[in-house]
Amino acid sequence: MKILFVTPSYKPAYVYGGPAVSVSELAESLAAFGHAVTVFTTTANGKKELVVDPGVPTVVNGVEVYYFKRQTGDHTHVSIGLWRRFWLTANSYDVIHLQSWWSVLIFGVASICRVKGKPFILSPRGMLSRYSFHHQHSFSKRLLHRLLGKRLLGKSLLHATSQLEWKDCRLVHSAWKGFVLPNLVRLPTPE
Repeated sequence: MKILFVTPSYKPAYVYGGPAVSVSELAESLAAFGHAVTVFTTTANGKKELVVDPGVPTVVNGVEVYYFKRQTGDHTHVSIGLWRRFWLTANSYDVIHLQSWWSVLIFGVASICRVKGKPFILSPRGMLSRYSFHHQHSFSKRLLHRLLGKRLLGKSLLHATSQLEWKDCRLVHSAWKGFVLPNLVRLPTPE
């Protein structure tokens, strides 16, 4: 199966915390099971950019990763190159899995999926919790959700990483279908 992950950041951008690890663990595990896994991401690494060749495929632990230059140096992660490549290649993937939600990058990719009639899986990574809607840019989030978010979520399948996230997301979109799959955790080996 050909699986595409789209995420605003990917390892080694550990400045963003857990998702850089959990998304790569999931992608690498699927690749180890024999799936052809590709990641589209940006060169984002906080206020800096990763030192990589933008747009050139790089194999990272069995996963083909494309890092695309971003036009903004903030959390919106706008990347015209990523959107362009996604537009041209989206139909060649069996599964499209978007990571995160409150990102212009991800809203753009979800919109392309809608235009192309391509369903996608969304892992909101905690971004659709009640807390998220009521803190940090809460008015903008609620407005964006009302104008565009609801329609985009209606075309997606939810991948929640906990029962709590599942419940929170179902409050946002009660008809949402999906599944709970916890983050993969690599335990240290005993010495």
